Amino acid sequence: MALIIVLGVPGVGKSSVLDKVKALKPEVEVVNYGTVMFEMAQRLFGVKDRDEMRYLDSEKQKRIQLEAAKHIRRMADNNPSLIVDTHCSVFTPVGYLPGLFYDTLSLLKPRKLVLLTAYPEEIYRRRLSDPTRKRETDIEQIREHLRLNEWFIVAFGAISGAFVSIVYNHDGKLDEAVNKMLHIIEG
Repeated sequence: MALIIVLGVPGVGKSSVLDKVKALKPEVEVVNYGTVMFEMAQRLFGVKDRDEMRYLDSEKQKRIQLEAAKHIRRMADNNPSLIVDTHCSVFTPVGYLPGLFYDTLSLLKPRKLVLLTAYPEEIYRRRLSDPTRKRETDIEQIREHLRLNEWFIVAFGAISGAFVSIVYNHDGKLDEAVNKMLHIIEG
């Protein structure tokens, strides 16, 4: 299995889908790009929580993203069953920042990109039920973010030459999303 990157907005259920994939395919390892970035942001810039990273200036965000990509590439070289869990784009106070830049895509060399998505109303409800994170709960902003992610993933595919797939994670249909992910992994 070549490197697969699973992307989506906060609250779409990337962790839920990938946790179930790991349970069904124990050889699969999942690394969360944001966690790797957060560890670097803590060390380099004194960031105190993951949600604070999106308030760093874009040059600092690009720097930690590139360093995280180097780390993840080394992981992928040692594990042919690695899946990267990350955001397609990040909503910041000054606009949307791509979740992956040209340099990071060039380093990571993904074979497949998967956009995990759902209805805006589903994501809204999921965000409201998660008190552990500081996420936007404006339904129109969620709708806009989902629309932009469709454009971003097409660009990421064009830049990297990776196959692009979309998986829907609708309420009550987690198993369908997991089965689609398994098909992508095995294909």
